[in-house]
Amino acid sequence: ITHISTVLPNEAHYLINIFNLKAKYVPFNYAIAGKLFKKYENWNRDINKKNMKILVGNSGTYANNHLEIINYLSKFNLDNTHFIFPLSYGDPDYIEYIIDYGYKLLGNNFVPLTKFLPENEYFKLLSECSVGIMNHKRQQAGGNINILLWLGAKIYLKKTNLFYEFYKSKGVNIYSIEDHLDKNNSEVFNELPREIQLKNKKKVEDHFGYNRLIERTNNLVQTLYNE
Repeated sequence: ITHISTVLPNEAHYLINIFNLKAKYVPFNYAIAGKLFKKYENWNRDINKKNMKILVGNSGTYANNHLEIINYLSKFNLDNTHFIFPLSYGDPDYIEYIIDYGYKLLGNNFVPLTKFLPENEYFKLLSECSVGIMNHKRQQAGGNINILLWLGAKIYLKKTNLFYEFYKSKGVNIYSIEDHLDKNNSEVFNELPREIQLKNKKKVEDHFGYNRLIERTNNLVQTLYNE
């Protein structure tokens, strides 16, 4: 192995250290976020404070740890909140079980998405979410996380998720599910202050924006070509 290309640099560093590799790191492009940043650069968010929307997870797969987070969210008293669960792909039996379980514990606050939406509709939905909760133990849902941060949403991740470590190292205001998602804290689902939203947006764009996408693509091609 001469090169390793991963979504996050800390993923490559872990692999290089664990297996004592001599490989060089070449950044991998998470293309979708950068392309959408450019396409929707003038997009205005539309947060309805009377009917809050919170995105939970990214797919109908076990890695989302839906049961754990549904149990936890059921402890909150949020009458005018929609917990939106994207379940448009994954294991059909698992998805069916999660839908039944979600309605059982969250009632009408549970909103499953079982079909793929057109890009503009899904982007609009994300722009209406003030919070994103990703209960994965590993790096997953990068496109959703990046877009939500770029739009100004507050993000909760598990500490074991390497996106959490990565964003913390970049100075992004991001929160851990273990330490910050507390049912006794009335502010957990509040919007981020505007200045924090703008700071997060710039930092995310600096790393995953369209110009960086083109730059890293050229670097990847040139590195492999020259080697």
